Amino acid sequence: MRSAWIAATLLVLAGGGRAAAEDWGALFRDVRTGDVGYGYELRSPAAAEARARRECRGNDCFLLFAVHGRSLCTAVATSDDNRDVYIAEGFSESDAGAKAVAACREGGSAGCDLDQALCAYRRPPS
Repeated sequence: MRSAWIAATLLVLAGGGRAAAEDWGALFRDVRTGDVGYGYELRSPAAAEARARRECRGNDCFLLFAVHGRSLCTAVATSDDNRDVYIAEGFSESDAGAKAVAACREGGSAGCDLDQALCAYRRPPS
């Protein structure tokens, strides 16, 4: 009985049996329309990118960024005119977002706003 409890506990601690190495995410964005596509909780960078590309409905979609790992998130901040783009990593969407906006402001860009954030291990915020 004790060995079954230990095995169940280890499974929960390991994220339901999935290894952190399996968590890949990607974000595609259409240059003209701003439409985005997400891929997350996938086993390879190619799978994450393929899903994100399919979900991006525009004709001019490109890979904005990819993320990997159970504790990694990435965010993008842009200037008002969308000419300056800053990407930062963190342990949550808000952490990565704050770092990206701070980098944008430190870079001297005007009107820095958080554009997108994604963690490899969970569905993006709506």
